[in-house]
Amino acid sequence: MKQGLRAKVLLTAGSVLVLTVFAVLLTAAHTFSQAYSKAVAERSVAVSHEVAAQFERILALGLRAEEIIGFDDRCNAVVGSHEDVEIVAVYTADGRVLFQNTSGVGRERLPELPAVRTALASSAEQQFTFTIQGREFLATLKPVVDAAGQPVAAVVVAATQESFDRRLTSFVSKVLGVGGLFIILGLAILYWSLTRYVIQPLLNVIGAVNNLREQDEDAPETIRVEATGEAQVLVDTFNRLLAQKAQQRQELSLAKELAESASRAKSTFLANMSHELRTPMNGIMGMLELAKRRMTDPKGVDQLDKAKGAADSLLSILNDILDISKIEAERLVLEDAPLQIAVVIENLVSVLGHKAAEKGLTFKFDVPAELSHMPLMGDPLRLGQILFNLTGNAIKFTERGSITLRVRKVEETADSVQLRFEIIDTGIGITPDVLDRLFRSFEQADNSTTRKYGGTGLGLAISKRLAQQMGGEIGVESTPGVGSTFVFVCRLRRREHGAVQAVDTPSLRSAEERLREAHLGARILLAEDEPINQEVSRGLLETAGLAVDIAEDGQQALALARQQSYALILMDMQMPILNGIDATKAIRASSLNTTTPILAMTANAFEEDRNTCLGVGMNDYIAKPVDPDGLYEKLLKWLGHPVIERPLDDDFSRRPTANEKGGPDSVAAISTSL
Repeated sequence: MKQGLRAKVLLTAGSVLVLTVFAVLLTAAHTFSQAYSKAVAERSVAVSHEVAAQFERILALGLRAEEIIGFDDRCNAVVGSHEDVEIVAVYTADGRVLFQNTSGVGRERLPELPAVRTALASSAEQQFTFTIQGREFLATLKPVVDAAGQPVAAVVVAATQESFDRRLTSFVSKVLGVGGLFIILGLAILYWSLTRYVIQPLLNVIGAVNNLREQDEDAPETIRVEATGEAQVLVDTFNRLLAQKAQQRQELSLAKELAESASRAKSTFLANMSHELRTPMNGIMGMLELAKRRMTDPKGVDQLDKAKGAADSLLSILNDILDISKIEAERLVLEDAPLQIAVVIENLVSVLGHKAAEKGLTFKFDVPAELSHMPLMGDPLRLGQILFNLTGNAIKFTERGSITLRVRKVEETADSVQLRFEIIDTGIGITPDVLDRLFRSFEQADNSTTRKYGGTGLGLAISKRLAQQMGGEIGVESTPGVGSTFVFVCRLRRREHGAVQAVDTPSLRSAEERLREAHLGARILLAEDEPINQEVSRGLLETAGLAVDIAEDGQQALALARQQSYALILMDMQMPILNGIDATKAIRASSLNTTTPILAMTANAFEEDRNTCLGVGMNDYIAKPVDPDGLYEKLLKWLGHPVIERPLDDDFSRRPTANEKGGPDSVAAISTSL
């Protein structure tokens, strides 16, 4: 590329110089031709006049033309004294040659010229051409008169065309030689100037830029090149550009730091809000549960159930807000766990079936048997969450008719399968102007203050983001007054048939009854700093027949763990003096409970919180608000089993699956209704 620029400029400049020299040559040759032709003609006229005058003086002596002798020598003398003249002859009135030079062409006998008779008849000078032996001559004819003034002869002076050609060729050769030297000299000067003032500065700039590119980010953001003129303008412009880029990088770096700081602040805020909201929610829901256990008045039980329902709704809103925040912060990680469509649907029925029944709606399922029990890998919690949101909306906006969940296989490969879920309702439908904003956060079909249906408007936005994370998409088709069809497509990995989850033997007794029978009197250490949550947790544990020691902070928990062995430890994360993480590390390092199962029971509900707990030696994770049945199941799982390996990786926040409750066979394969 370096030589290419130079070669292209030189080629262009050389072409221009050649064309210029050629144009000058043509112009000079034309001018020379005209000037030389005119000079030869004028010389021929002068010579003819001179010879005619001499011949007339001889005639004035009284001699006739035919009587004159020795005039040939005079013709030879004239030819010898004029380089361009080759023929000097005297013709008689009848056109015969009387005298001629005997050198050059004169050695040959000149032809008779009819032009002589014509010129003598008119007594006028003439110029004409004639040819001898293939050679062309330009001739001038001058009539010769006697003493009486009568034309008696004519002098013819001629020059050959070859002489003109020789002179023209000589002139062109000289011009070409000078022009060639001019071209060579011009190209040399251009090459030097181009290299000195253009190419070399450009190469210096390119080299400086390459060096700058190879240096680290802390290198000076300027290039230093010795240049002049336009090259210096280029260097200055480039340096200004580098300065702008440096400023932009600084601004971007600052913006990145601010964004990261804002993200950290947001994460901290969400974690704090999660803890601060879930902690009192745990107290509210726990107290409601304890009160319900002691309530004998049917009306009081009903009121407590309603309060529990309101608390569940509030918890659902809290979970939605935390989910959308985690998704937007790209902190939500999907699980890769075994799942079956039948199990997911059974969980869905257990939560929403009664709501459909209360409204008199028919709950239908259209799932092929091969898909219902196909062994798959994915995130059963998040798949169920999408179906819960879509089905819950369908139930909410349908007053009569049915809700249908249809599952179809779209595509299948050796290691994955793409499934299409359709939730079809016969509800109020959605107007076209609402469809475009339906999946935006905090958007609802009816945002007015008089709206009939509640909700935060986060469910569909969360569902769309989850669907995209699962390699799929979500959409809707709707006709107002007829109903809506929500379509959700996702891709799940196939699971080898041998990799089957262990299924607990179903039991008709509750987890609380089994816990009381198997571990009555087992001593539990509860590390919890919040008094209401202490009371709730202690009440649930003692109701199940367990003995409870309470530590109000991590330091007390460590001290108790060093004094007594426990069957299990429940550890809060955020506590004064010594937090749950550090307390767990210390217990695992030096205490009487280095192998005792330790379960985190905390309001910190983020995935990284769970991973942190498991990473320091805890065995499982229970999120607040605590579900009593879920708590009892966890206790049954870990009581009596010392730690010999890392904890299982089942999700801490999900409800007990259908496998835990009794298997998937309660879900019909095709077109089953509730």
